[in-house]
Amino acid sequence: MRRLFVVGGIILVSLGWGQKLIWQTNLNTLVVATPTAYNGNIYVTTYSKEILGFSPEGELLFRVTGNAPFTSSPLVLSNYLYVTGLDGTLYTIDSENGTILWKSTLPQSFSSPLSSANNILYTGSLSNTLYALNANSGIIRWQASLKGPVYARVLVNEDSLYVGDFSGNISRFDLDGKVLWETNLGGKIFSSPVKWQNLIFFGSSTGNFYAMNTNGTVVWRISNTKPISASPVLYEKSVIVGGYDGYLSAIEGETGKILWQTKLSNIIEASPVIGNGKVYVADYSGRLFAIDATDGTILWEYQVGNAVRSSPILVNGRIVLITINGLLSVIEVDDKTVTAGPSLNPYLTGKEIPSPTNDLLQEENPAETNLTNEEIKPQVTPSATETVTLPEIVATNIITVTNVETITEVITNVVFLTNTITISNAVEKWLPTTKGTYVIQVGAFRSRSNSQALIKRLKQQGWYAYEARIKIRGKTYYRVRVGYFTTRQEAYNAEKQLQKQGLPTIVIRGK
Repeated sequence: MRRLFVVGGIILVSLGWGQKLIWQTNLNTLVVATPTAYNGNIYVTTYSKEILGFSPEGELLFRVTGNAPFTSSPLVLSNYLYVTGLDGTLYTIDSENGTILWKSTLPQSFSSPLSSANNILYTGSLSNTLYALNANSGIIRWQASLKGPVYARVLVNEDSLYVGDFSGNISRFDLDGKVLWETNLGGKIFSSPVKWQNLIFFGSSTGNFYAMNTNGTVVWRISNTKPISASPVLYEKSVIVGGYDGYLSAIEGETGKILWQTKLSNIIEASPVIGNGKVYVADYSGRLFAIDATDGTILWEYQVGNAVRSSPILVNGRIVLITINGLLSVIEVDDKTVTAGPSLNPYLTGKEIPSPTNDLLQEENPAETNLTNEEIKPQVTPSATETVTLPEIVATNIITVTNVETITEVITNVVFLTNTITISNAVEKWLPTTKGTYVIQVGAFRSRSNSQALIKRLKQQGWYAYEARIKIRGKTYYRVRVGYFTTRQEAYNAEKQLQKQGLPTIVIRGK
């Protein structure tokens, strides 16, 4: 039974078991990144190109507008927020007032959250590259080639970096960028790895969950029928992870024995957080669950709102959670101590990870690549007059949806999804956006050079454009898409600008 109280204008809702909703605010935009907490304040990045800071009481401290959407969480170091946009811009922001201190233009796009050690930032790009950056300037210290795009956070542990990519590779590097080994497991690795003793744990789009030792050998594997994109968390001697099948599983770290499994309501893409023997996790049904960490019993659940892709964090006895459509909720629970999960992640709480290399910042490396540090500039407005010629466009003017089926698509520069829509008047399977949001398709090509040329042109105009690739009857087609948009009106306005360039547009709504 819920009870509603109003105290000083703040809505408090008793949820039972001693929980209550402290405050909520609706950002009305797409959010896929986990919030960050520092000194009690909460920081959120959005697909609408914004970085927001909130006080513990829900007061908006600042709003910063960037040049491109944000899909990764801010990193906090020494009172500064660091965050990368999809256009490759690295921002450094004062965590108290939102002042942009400096920004650097990196040569590639990023969706992987930042990691750090000894004032060096580490991240993987959507263009198959691992970067080490100076946190004082954004200057590239080194870069290393990968086999595929990176969405997962780089694991920094002692003297090594572990990174998974969309080619199915898991790789280990030393702190100077030398690859020590790489192992290809197939599928796509969207799950950020975690380390316990000498084992690395992570999931794959193939549905496999792996334990690998630090020399790159698989120790054990658990097979599942649905992808695992959620990052695991450690609890005592076990590892806990959720999957696209809706199951939350506790697995014995050393042996791979399943200790318990609990079926939730929908897809689990968010990592759990653990406090005082309780697992807090959210799923695509928009529910937050509290689960007994010892046996998997559901203790309580709370309907927050729409689907949740970002992970909950536990801060000073409060769960902070945001839905995919931007409903930010702060819920008081009876746990004051965090055992595992994003709330203990130093990258989300402003704690620095020590590294055995202590002399990295004694002097600047003259071989470092110089980038442009610049003041904030006005946002680029896409041109409505420039005309683009599109050769070899196929499968346009899509109208009706006849059925929805689940498959796995080959996708470039877009977050991994499995739900695809079959269109009635085209022999093609189309990738929709996330539920309740919109994307605009502006062409499908037989030649990838044509799709890449259009993507380059659109990005130069300020659009967020990317490629979705698919095989039909043995032939590969390269589709160009723009967005996400959180409302039909936003998509309509963008569609009109794109049509003025002569582009044949199709608006696709996530089902």
